[in-house]
Amino acid sequence: MNTSPKRTTVVVVNINKTWPEVEQGKRTAAEVTLGDWNPYKSNSKTIRAFEPDEVGLVLGYRRGVIMTAFDIGAEAVQWLEDYDPHRVRWEGSPSVEWTHLVEKASPVTWKQGEGVAYKTLTLDELTRMTVDTVPAPGEGGGVSPEVTVSLGAVKVSLKGPRTVVVTAPDSMDVVVRRG
Repeated sequence: MNTSPKRTTVVVVNINKTWPEVEQGKRTAAEVTLGDWNPYKSNSKTIRAFEPDEVGLVLGYRRGVIMTAFDIGAEAVQWLEDYDPHRVRWEGSPSVEWTHLVEKASPVTWKQGEGVAYKTLTLDELTRMTVDTVPAPGEGGGVSPEVTVSLGAVKVSLKGPRTVVVTAPDSMDVVVRRG
């Protein structure tokens, strides 16, 4: 059973154009999914399509498939004022609760030529739309056994609910912070 945090907005971002940079190792999946997004409606600089501070989950969409799922932490919105209108970038971590959506058909889709970069829905709507994709009890209890994110030359894998494996080149320092 999914429990809704205070931030109940889900943003599904279209990463069709930027995902090849991930495949080429030029950017990370987190970079193309979490930033830099214009939160305003159409050409407005004042009317927002969503409130960035209310976003609890960002999903990356490409060609009908969810490629990434990131939980957004508290106070994890950065406003980028160099853009006109301003854009937002979130800080997030790979979602354990929603990882079952990754590499599955997206609950929302884009039509060819549709000019919006993102679509929004609530966590309740996402839950209803994806009820058939949640693993049954005994099949992971809603948590997939492994999620791996590539961050350049580094791979971070979540193996079950309590184990994280970081694979990095020998020349790189790895710092672990708990808390």
